[in-house]
Amino acid sequence: MAVLGTGLRQGAGRVLRTQGRCLAPFAARSGGSGLGGLGRLHADFTALRHQPFCTDADKGDAGGSSPSSGSEGHTFKAKQIWRATVEGQDLLERMPEKSKPRGAIYNWLSTKAALHHARHMAPDEEERFSTLEADLLEGSKQCLHFLADSIGGGRSDNQSKALEPPFLDENLGERLQAEVKWLEEAGYDWRWQVESLEAEIQRIFVILGTRRGGTIPRERHFLNAFGQQFVLTPEQAERFLSREGGFNARITVFQDLLFSDMVLVADVAVSAKQRSKLVEGSEPDLQLDDALVEHVLRLEMPMSHDRTTGHDVPHMRASPWQLVDWNWVCLGNHPSLPPNVPAPW
Repeated sequence: MAVLGTGLRQGAGRVLRTQGRCLAPFAARSGGSGLGGLGRLHADFTALRHQPFCTDADKGDAGGSSPSSGSEGHTFKAKQIWRATVEGQDLLERMPEKSKPRGAIYNWLSTKAALHHARHMAPDEEERFSTLEADLLEGSKQCLHFLADSIGGGRSDNQSKALEPPFLDENLGERLQAEVKWLEEAGYDWRWQVESLEAEIQRIFVILGTRRGGTIPRERHFLNAFGQQFVLTPEQAERFLSREGGFNARITVFQDLLFSDMVLVADVAVSAKQRSKLVEGSEPDLQLDDALVEHVLRLEMPMSHDRTTGHDVPHMRASPWQLVDWNWVCLGNHPSLPPNVPAPW
């Protein structure tokens, strides 16, 4: 769905033909090296959190309801996800808890700190980072068009098979494909069309010490500092909180994290003038309802170390952007947490 990058504005002209429909991915450049700071923001060293291991069954589905079976359960969950995604309802109920109280100034400062850090960790990507915010604004709008092209055509024009990596994260793709399947099984028909779009970056931050994919550890700790996230192993958390080690121990932990993978995360609000309808049965000529809906897209840019360069300092390469959540139906979809476990923010 949305592999943003290489300047989304340049990549906007590229299209992927899938079953006769036009999708809009974006090519991305890679590269980068260098060592940089996170900016002069005060750190909240008391914000260390432990997140115990949790399974899907512990949390239920994204809407907070208990799992159910049969056609009634499918209908309820499908309509619930439709309201959450297409209609953009109840965003605050699913938004990561710590995202709610953050103000505009805090988000602006943390965004500048994140971009400063990412740019210094990957200086070979200077051109890409120089247009990153403009690219995100343009690319997020194309992401929403891609979603509408993929699921907005109803039963007669179902393109939901395109909702899979690399266009978007596997967890989000599976949830949206399940929505379409449940609607079809319950005998619903639907349409969704987006028209004029306006985008605004809510915030950008980095998650250090993590990468998407692989085995999720049973125990991990989260530190919120400088407006960013740090994912610590139990051993790192113990050193960080040790009174004996003091300030030097904390600095050592941060140095360890500089040599680990990280993820650059962007939350973008997209205000859409759109037309949609969900009805029981099949209606070839649906009369669509006009609405102005605000959507929120979460995108990730993985950044990993290139250890073949021989540099003595961290040398990072950036991967393409990927859409990982839409209107919080995946509860933030944190790369270090199991599916359906709310992200710290």
